[in-house]
Amino acid sequence: MQSAVLRRAWISLGGNVPWNGLAGAALFEQAMAALAVGGFLTVRASRVWVGPAWPDPADPPFYNAVVEGRWPDNPPALLALLLRTETAFGRRRSLKNAPRTLDLDLLDMEGGRGRFDPDLEVPHPRLSIRPFILGPLAEAAPDWRHPETGLGAAALIEVIENKEQYKPIAEKPLKAAEITANP
Repeated sequence: MQSAVLRRAWISLGGNVPWNGLAGAALFEQAMAALAVGGFLTVRASRVWVGPAWPDPADPPFYNAVVEGRWPDNPPALLALLLRTETAFGRRRSLKNAPRTLDLDLLDMEGGRGRFDPDLEVPHPRLSIRPFILGPLAEAAPDWRHPETGLGAAALIEVIENKEQYKPIAEKPLKAAEITANP
């Protein structure tokens, strides 16, 4: 029996609304466990970072992290898993950029490039301008390079204004936990 080729993929985790009493690292670790059940195997993770909500800084602050993992299928199949996981963890899509329990984005998959459908472009089209993603990405994947510019996350974040608003709040990186909540 031939095994599937596992491709490197990077996912961001974000959220600013608790779900079933979970928020920040606890919520992200449960989401990582749910992704593992779906076939995404996390190999490295960043710490949890916090920063102001956008576009309305009066909303609760956002928690963010990035994981590197292995995936046996194509980007659209991974996006489908991410969307199912968001829904299982209480994500309800209402207004654009509204507060949310869990936001999972496919950032990159093995340096591939392309638009797979209206909702999926790899690499993520706004990846290189988001300090709340680049900081955690630099931690979780110091060897990652943007497929179009060749620059790493640490170099990309250097030119962004207000990057100091986003800071790690945990001492240790996330680790996948067994699912304890019933998504």
